[in-house]
Amino acid sequence: FGSMDEPGMGVPESELGEDEILEQQTYTLPVMKKLSVSQQRELMSQKNGDRRTIYWSKGKPGNYTTAAKYLGQWQDNKKHGKGTQTWANGDKYVGEWEYGKPSGFGTFWKKTKRGLLKQYAGQWLDGSQSGRGVFYYEDGGVYDGQWRKSLRHGVGIMRHADGSVYEG
Repeated sequence: FGSMDEPGMGVPESELGEDEILEQQTYTLPVMKKLSVSQQRELMSQKNGDRRTIYWSKGKPGNYTTAAKYLGQWQDNKKHGKGTQTWANGDKYVGEWEYGKPSGFGTFWKKTKRGLLKQYAGQWLDGSQSGRGVFYYEDGGVYDGQWRKSLRHGVGIMRHADGSVYEG
């Protein structure tokens, strides 16, 4: 609905210009349909844009446990954009998503007895480490280089925990 200050609102038709009369005559209001409870719930469950944390659970009714939680952007009911997912075991991915999978730049954190440790920071494609990235091994070694389908691939530098370095 317009305000009384807008052209054509509250003004007799005889005082309006031709364009304003045409605009006023062709405007229609959308028809609001009454939705069933299941349709309302389906609309509420649609995920697009920024969303608060979404939880996945598993188990029998009355005895559910959290399988994972995600806080971030959505598109067409898929994680898409920037977001953070934390799994039940404590592992965490923080970064970019495309159509439900890590893609773009992101960091994967691994839950260990010593706490949450950064395991990989770099490029992802279709849920796999692909492109340039740095992998931190539990023994203290670090690989900085190219990845393809979560495997070291191409040029990189491996710094072993004992201080030795392999470049190639």
